[in-house]
Amino acid sequence: MAKIDNKQGKLVELQGRFQEILDAETGKSIKDTRLAVLMTDVEKVFEIPLMAGRRLESFKEQHADVFEFYQKVSRSRVLDA
Repeated sequence: MAKIDNKQGKLVELQGRFQEILDAETGKSIKDTRLAVLMTDVEKVFEIPLMAGRRLESFKEQHADVFEFYQKVSRSRVLDA
C-alpha cells in the first residue's frame, strides 16, 4: 500500500481538518457536507476497503488508528432522516 507510506503525517493533517470543521461557525448542513468530504478523503488516502469482509477486517487490524479516526468522523455527522 504505497499511499500509507507517510501515514502519520497524513493522519495528523486530516485530524487537523477534522478539528477545523468542528470548530467552524457554520450550519449543521455545511459541517455535515464537509465531514462527508473528509470521510471520502480518508478512504482515498488510506485505501480503506469499502466492502465488509476479510480485506476490511485486515485493514482494521493493521491500521487501527486510521479506522478509529474514520469512525470518529462518521459519528460526528448529523444525518437528517
